Amino acid sequence: MSVFLQNPTDLKAFQSLVQEKNNIVLTTHVNPDGDAIGSTMGWMDILIKLGKNVKGIIPSAMPAFLEWMDPQQQLINYRNNPEAANKALEQAELILCLDYNTLSRTDAVAEPVEESKAIKVLIDHHQEPDNFDINFSDTQASSTCEMVCQALSALGLIDELSSDGAACLFTGIMTDTGSFRYSATTATTFEMASVLIAKGVKPSEINDKLNNTSTADRVKLTGHALYNKLSYLKGERVAYIYLSEEELKAHNYQAGDTEGLVNIALGVANVEMSVLFKQSEEKIKISFRSKGGILVNEFSKKYFNGGGHTHAAGGVSFDTWEQTFERFKKAVDETF
Repeated sequence: MSVFLQNPTDLKAFQSLVQEKNNIVLTTHVNPDGDAIGSTMGWMDILIKLGKNVKGIIPSAMPAFLEWMDPQQQLINYRNNPEAANKALEQAELILCLDYNTLSRTDAVAEPVEESKAIKVLIDHHQEPDNFDINFSDTQASSTCEMVCQALSALGLIDELSSDGAACLFTGIMTDTGSFRYSATTATTFEMASVLIAKGVKPSEINDKLNNTSTADRVKLTGHALYNKLSYLKGERVAYIYLSEEELKAHNYQAGDTEGLVNIALGVANVEMSVLFKQSEEKIKISFRSKGGILVNEFSKKYFNGGGHTHAAGGVSFDTWEQTFERFKKAVDETF
């Protein structure tokens, strides 16, 4: 049973809010991925049909390969247009908090959301969520888009979803499950995916948009990372890649160009944990992936001020690469 049906009181309250509130704002996390954009655009599709004054805010730009999901450029990029975003948040009566467990993940959007008098409803699948006015948190769900499908079904709104909205939700499910390969993929995941396919989604077309639109620079960056920068610790149990800011600039890096790179290294037979270190301005962003009993959410939280899912997490370091790597080696020694 979905988290929405398990909480009939919250579901009823949420239904009343959707019916009664007119000014609704959709928010998601910084560096939005397929699940973040998909859940946002899925809700926007429905709320527009309901006649709501709805605004979607993303803290930073989406990757180029996801831009097709917002063809009319409805989403407000906070970094590019903070005035419009702040105005929407000031007028908001209801804010949906999608695909993040804590406001800190929304970067500069966090403060105006926190200050807003609007009712805030969380719909998310990450662990250790903060307390919002209403929390729909399901850490067993494959994706927030899967949860949005469940919410729309519970609210009797799924039939209103257009094929474009369905395509966005399917994209979020597909990306967060690694094309239905990850352990969080369940019968419910396939059930929700089938509902979306019945709405007109063509999985082959989604796959083509996600995987067959790379720039030449992105392909070269991937080749450089795998051929020149892929290294191992503990034999081949731990794989890691470090990309400096200079290397990224040399390959004309764009947001999303390293998407999926950490998963490729995890595909090596003996690798149990794969890590991507990516230098950005004065910090190093870190992506963790793992197999089996290696819990990267705990690893990232303990050593790199991060968190996430059991086998997919993120972290950050504000030290130099040399200092970061020494801390990483020590953490690996303590874990493996």
